[in-house]
Amino acid sequence: MDEKIIDLTLYMNKFISGNVTPNATIRGELVKIQQITKRYSEKDYFFLKDICDPVKLYLSSKYPERFEPTIDTKKIFSIGNRIHGTMGKAIEKMDDFIDTEAILDGHLIGIPVRGRIDAETKNAIFEFKSKNELPVNPQEIIERYPQDVEQLGFYSFLDPIKRKENYLIFVSQDGKYTLRAFKLTTKSFKGIERELRNRVELLKKVFSEEEHPSVFFKCRYCKDDCSLKTDSLCELYKNKNPKCSIKDFVEITRDEIMEKYLNELIELKGFENLYSIFNIITSRKTLNKSINELELEPEELEVDESEKSKYMEKKKNKTYFEEIVYKAGLSISAKEYKNILKNNKIPEIYLKKSNFIKIGDKIYPTLIHSTPSIYSSSLRKPHSYKIGELSILSILTGFATGYILIYYPNISDEIRAFEVKFVFPNEPLREIKKIVEILKSKDISKINELPECPSFIHENDCKFKNICLEKENTTK
Repeated sequence: MDEKIIDLTLYMNKFISGNVTPNATIRGELVKIQQITKRYSEKDYFFLKDICDPVKLYLSSKYPERFEPTIDTKKIFSIGNRIHGTMGKAIEKMDDFIDTEAILDGHLIGIPVRGRIDAETKNAIFEFKSKNELPVNPQEIIERYPQDVEQLGFYSFLDPIKRKENYLIFVSQDGKYTLRAFKLTTKSFKGIERELRNRVELLKKVFSEEEHPSVFFKCRYCKDDCSLKTDSLCELYKNKNPKCSIKDFVEITRDEIMEKYLNELIELKGFENLYSIFNIITSRKTLNKSINELELEPEELEVDESEKSKYMEKKKNKTYFEEIVYKAGLSISAKEYKNILKNNKIPEIYLKKSNFIKIGDKIYPTLIHSTPSIYSSSLRKPHSYKIGELSILSILTGFATGYILIYYPNISDEIRAFEVKFVFPNEPLREIKKIVEILKSKDISKINELPECPSFIHENDCKFKNICLEKENTTK
């Protein structure tokens, strides 16, 4: 790089034009929605995915320490996360794409369950499942993966649009993205509804000890080496395997046309060199992860155990705030999102649909953020890191004005909306392109040419800190 950049976010703060200005109109609209949008606690609902394996849900609540993921499990989670990301980006290429990671809320119809679907188009919901061994026919899915069938079936019922034909996409864990697509056609929404309501009521009784967990037979992933069995804490392994409770209400068929279509979309996208803005901001960590086995640990599991509860709380708060923004009618359409992607000046950097809002007939790059801050001074202006992140988002898409929307759960549930204007010369875009080229090269000898990660990453418990310093010293 022509000029040594110590911190990319601070560097991008140089291109702010004027002051960061509070926007009372946008804040007012969000507060209005906030007043009618309940913030649910964990006690108010079940996660839909969890109730598809009800015995495990019960036992993990009773013996949480026994369900801490091992390193091997973390690696499987990481592979699954990567597959979900890749498949979600493939769905985004479809003409009728709507969104990824969208919430379905059963509270609206009196059922205390919430779920997050992997992707949706105008005509279908998609669920991605990474497997070591792919199923070959519908009967095998019902026998080996009944929880997956139930999850998508319950989604189909909770879906207000009642899309009748939805998809289970099974993807291999070997990195080759071999996939099998199965269409799940709903034959009886009422049948699925009865099972879902019954499942929730039984779970309530099990947790209140009115019913024994054996009403659900045993865990769907019951294993011989389970420590609960070994230590005589669970005798449910003696029970029979739970069957798919909605198999009579759905029809499952292999869809080879969808398989071919998804394979084409994956190849078309070129996922091997795709980076998030966070990857660019933490380019040294990203480079290290690309050539070290530590990359197999997913970010959410890299959080220190003492900080995990705070992390999960922040994640829930952000989901709640994203829901408020969505209900405020600020989301852009799938067509508008695709036009933004076409104009992305560095296509290797992935842009999320939720990073843009529409006010009137104008679209703006936007960060939707929840902060655990307890200091009232933070209400006055966004952190420089968030401004730098918005600056990168703006320069990639050619916008001169963007917004940072922030929720403060620990400061009386306050909401703020900040307007930020930028003036960009050619230099910062060139610098970001250089970062991308180094990441694509996977050349660790060029680590000195990358900016340092922000201090909150490299000064704390970054798993690559020693490796990074060692490489930096040997390349000087």
